[in-house]
Amino acid sequence: MFDSQIDLKKGKVWKRRKFWSRKRFWLIAGLSFTLTMILLALIFTLTLPLDALADRKCDSFNKESPICLSSDKNDIKRVYSTRTTFDQSVKLFAKLADPIDIPSTCKPIMFYLFSRHSIRYPKKDDIIEMSQILPKLQSEIINGYNSEQSELCEQDYQTVKDWKLQMVPENDNHVTPSGVEATKKIAGLFYERYPTLFDPSEVNFRVGITAKVRTNETAHAFVDGLHDLRSDININEEDYVIRNHLQFHSICKKKINGKIPESKQVKEITESKLFQTLRQRISKRMGLNRTIDDAELSVMYKTCCFEQAIYEKAPWCSLFTKKELRALETREDLKHYYKNGPGLYLNHQMPCPLIGDLYRAVIKGIAQPENKTTYLYFSHAGAISRLWAALGLFNKLELDDNFCPNGDRQWRTSLILPFNVNFDGVLYRCTENIESTNPSDYKLLTMINGFPVKIDRCDDPMCNASQFLKSYEIMTETCDLDQICHLPENLKSSLKTNTLSEDD
Repeated sequence: MFDSQIDLKKGKVWKRRKFWSRKRFWLIAGLSFTLTMILLALIFTLTLPLDALADRKCDSFNKESPICLSSDKNDIKRVYSTRTTFDQSVKLFAKLADPIDIPSTCKPIMFYLFSRHSIRYPKKDDIIEMSQILPKLQSEIINGYNSEQSELCEQDYQTVKDWKLQMVPENDNHVTPSGVEATKKIAGLFYERYPTLFDPSEVNFRVGITAKVRTNETAHAFVDGLHDLRSDININEEDYVIRNHLQFHSICKKKINGKIPESKQVKEITESKLFQTLRQRISKRMGLNRTIDDAELSVMYKTCCFEQAIYEKAPWCSLFTKKELRALETREDLKHYYKNGPGLYLNHQMPCPLIGDLYRAVIKGIAQPENKTTYLYFSHAGAISRLWAALGLFNKLELDDNFCPNGDRQWRTSLILPFNVNFDGVLYRCTENIESTNPSDYKLLTMINGFPVKIDRCDDPMCNASQFLKSYEIMTETCDLDQICHLPENLKSSLKTNTLSEDD
């Protein structure tokens, strides 16, 4: 019986070994098959052209899970290119800034603000276009939902169904009530940080605007914000002066007859498989039995951006996912990079009138430290984007894999060109000798939106004034827009051209 029991145990052991042997075989076979397929896929992928790689990676928004997008509208990642609000943009921009320590011996004696205008209404032609195209799309969306072809949740559908255009052509480019409040808030932030530079008993105010109404209205809102904090701040109407160095881009536009070389990149991304897929996906979500064209997509996106900035309620934004907004933002980035930014060679030198004004303001501040001046200048995105190029800021576009919206990049309009974006220079006297006129005793703190940023040709954001003056002396002294804003005749005739934008 004992031998029989042993034989039985051996039989059981043998059966287990046989079972695990078979399991090992299939595990090894399965693993080998998986590794082989991964290797083949990798080899195949590496042989694909670059644009195919981009399409495979960047159309991942095609697989995003259904969601009620209107409930997602306040997500920090939902940004809207040059129509992004200051508050929304600064939340992201703050992550890029490094804090600095200002020596206790350094005292501020000059404030220089160069700001984009605040939230505005679209231009007249855009409002008319919205009134013509969007009601037709709205009707198609309603029909698609009623025929159960739509992918919109009830909440998103209802917001679009109830939408009515609130803007009228007469709003044409005027600053909105929300823009006035945003500007007053920014004025308060600067006053809180530099109260002595907004004390009318100690400083002179110099206000500058362009010929456009939106800069004038923004300047008034900023001063009104200061007046709310200090009733003795009184700037007369005649002090709101149109200054040419704030509209150098408009002057340059006239000199080259409003034309610049056309960027092929914007056309390429518009015609890419990425954007074809995007339009198809949005059309399907809307329940349409056709694919929207790019003109319709652009109007939807533009309306989404403006209404979100103006009203903080934008039904048309409910039709876009975060990834789709990122793809649309990428196209805007491309457009501004090659039209108004570092992608066009003219733009690196064009801001020399503005840089020259800052240069002279620093010299004056050093020569007359007892005569403090606060400069409040208001202009446009077209001017500020060129200033970034001239100062060596955000010059890298960094679009990985041919237009992929997931690629990190320095040049991102939602962060660097929102409404109210501002470049700030604060001149500090860093010596106990209050009468010193030695540039080495002074430092220029350069900032964007109040955050320290190192500009080109300076060692750090707290730039020694002598270094700044030496670095930008030649640009100031040789500044000649007649020379800079000049296209050779052969370039004018050989390239396709488009209109030079002065603002967005």
